[in-house]
Amino acid sequence: MVDVLEGFIAAEKTLSATPEWFVQDSEWLGFSCPLDVDHVTISGYRICGKAMLCQADQHVILQMENHTPSGRGGAITRIEWRPMNYHNNKGLGPLEYRFREIRCSHLHPFDLNWTLDAKAVRRGHLPIALPINPDPENFREFLALVGREFRIRDIQRVGTPPGQPQLI
Repeated sequence: MVDVLEGFIAAEKTLSATPEWFVQDSEWLGFSCPLDVDHVTISGYRICGKAMLCQADQHVILQMENHTPSGRGGAITRIEWRPMNYHNNKGLGPLEYRFREIRCSHLHPFDLNWTLDAKAVRRGHLPIALPINPDPENFREFLALVGREFRIRDIQRVGTPPGQPQLI
């Protein structure tokens, strides 16, 4: 039997609205947007974004989340573009990525994390990540990747984070 969460991941999705970035605090921008399947907004499921206010072209995180009415839940899959910190799978996941520092953009895939520990995924714990190659060159390419991986057809409705690009 397919779990409801697995069914949601496999479904083609659209955004319920056009997401708007907002200032979360002195360092971060964010957005949250419900998701639709077959023109029906699915309660508890959403896509959330996070970007650094001062470097909106670096360390951008988009993730799909599921939250129960009691507030339990968290991220069920995530993609980090140009992260400032590395990720280490420790001894988990595919052999070639165990104990290896992943310093580039990376995906925390639902299927690998779900197979490892479905209960942990339901709590937002995604310990396994895979590097993205090639790394998206710009935000629009990053969104295209997110759209394919998350199966969100109209992901390009997400605007570019309005922060200031990093000066090099």
